[in-house]
Amino acid sequence: MEVDTCRELIEDLLSSYVDGELDNHTAQNLELHLQMCPPCAAFLRTFVATKRAVRAETISAMPADCEASLWDFLERESGVEPPPDLQGDACGCGCGKKGD
Repeated sequence: MEVDTCRELIEDLLSSYVDGELDNHTAQNLELHLQMCPPCAAFLRTFVATKRAVRAETISAMPADCEASLWDFLERESGVEPPPDLQGDACGCGCGKKGD
């Protein structure tokens, strides 16, 4: 897919680009466009910052038992280990209680 318009960039490619899901050719064309289009480059910076802020807010608002359950699932299904402060701590309070 070629990057022909700014609207195409925003609607079709930006999220995939940020998530690393574009093929090399499309990603390179997008990067060239971003170098030549300051409004799209600014939008990308805003998009990335917003995505990070939303993720951080969602995680900080997540109940400890829900976060422990999510980490347990990720570890079981994909081998992703929880951060050191949650390893072996199902409730996240530091008591060391294992999940069910």
